[in-house]
Amino acid sequence: MGALAGAAPGAVALSRGVPAAVPATLPAIQAAAASAITLRDSALTAAVAAVNANTSLGDADRTNILATLNGALTNVNAVGAAVQADTAVPNASADYTAIFLNFRVFALVIPQARLAAAAYDLTDTVLPSLQDAQSRLSSLLSGPEQAKSSAAVQTAMADLAKQLAAISSATNGLAAQVLSYKAGDWNGDSTILASARASLISARTSAAQAAADVNTVVGALQ
Repeated sequence: MGALAGAAPGAVALSRGVPAAVPATLPAIQAAAASAITLRDSALTAAVAAVNANTSLGDADRTNILATLNGALTNVNAVGAAVQADTAVPNASADYTAIFLNFRVFALVIPQARLAAAAYDLTDTVLPSLQDAQSRLSSLLSGPEQAKSSAAVQTAMADLAKQLAAISSATNGLAAQVLSYKAGDWNGDSTILASARASLISARTSAAQAAADVNTVVGALQ
């Protein structure tokens, strides 16, 4: 996933997953740790800004995601400070390794935020909008536009209902589930986000089909 050279001559290359190796001396460990912390600080700060700028998120949803990101920022900086305060190689080595293993900023935390935001958008914005369209169209087809309720229109309406149910099923509790994972969960199973990604892909596919169904019916009513 790319590497960052250490800040000091001879400092170890930093992987975004785990350290390629732990430097042998205290100054080298501290220099490598500073680089690792800077990398993570920058990424987390950018992620926080993106969440704050996301207008599709409600206040509660934004708060949930920011809790994960800001918690990681606090914890990463705390362990970074611990490394700089260490006076012995064994302690510094353990703290340095913790930067990578105890937080999983790139592998877990930032993907968590993105996946949760996408799930919240589907459940709080996309699905309600499509459900509103379904309700309005149903009212028209059972009332003033009943004469235009052709077989093709009924097929589209039936598929719309099917796709809305699929979106609801795929996204129900998804954001909360994603945000509940901790670094230890990822360390035990690096594929823990795979099912969430698959669910989001499925939900987005259903949303696109539902929108197409709405357009089909709207076109028939014009």
